[in-house]
Amino acid sequence: GWSAGGNLAAVVSQLARDNGGPALSGQLLLTPVTDGSRKWPSYTGNGAGYILTEPLMDWFWDHYATPEQRKDPKASPLLAKSLAGLPPAAIITGDFDPLRDEGDEYARRLVDAGVPVVHRTYPGQFHGFFTMGKLLPQANVAVREIGDWLKVNGEAIYGTRTAGRSHQWTTGKRQTQEYGEFMVKYNLMDQVGQESKNGVAVKQV
Repeated sequence: GWSAGGNLAAVVSQLARDNGGPALSGQLLLTPVTDGSRKWPSYTGNGAGYILTEPLMDWFWDHYATPEQRKDPKASPLLAKSLAGLPPAAIITGDFDPLRDEGDEYARRLVDAGVPVVHRTYPGQFHGFFTMGKLLPQANVAVREIGDWLKVNGEAIYGTRTAGRSHQWTTGKRQTQEYGEFMVKYNLMDQVGQESKNGVAVKQV
């Protein structure tokens, strides 16, 4: 999911976990909205001049949920009490996106909860940059990395769902190694088993 779609994808992943399915193989969150209850510091530096503005985000939220409703994890998935047991995630954020901090924090909390995460903040990029492949070389890099993540995250390569707990995942040693090799390939880790250069990494289980 992209932007508001990333919000919906994150919420659906939590609902699937909490209601015993359906089983999801992963969650791809592209510059996602994860917290409508507050404005993170990236709003201060990135809230004007980079396509997605602070007033525009206010307009979106005012048409979607009241201030009180935004405190519900179904509107703000970052506010969920636990992110444990969610499917593997790939999260992309942009350096000059007002949503950067809340997306970064969602990645960080997933890692802390033991969820395998690939997270990349693209330097110098703004909200929706990856749709502009004819203008921005980094957009093509992002799309290529997204495609490769989708390939390696398939169940046949990555792992097997635990019987009777469809929303939980186990990871065999071979699958973990392949997942780590993908991270190294795209310069997200220095070597298999090390943390991301962003400080957000695969939390191997």
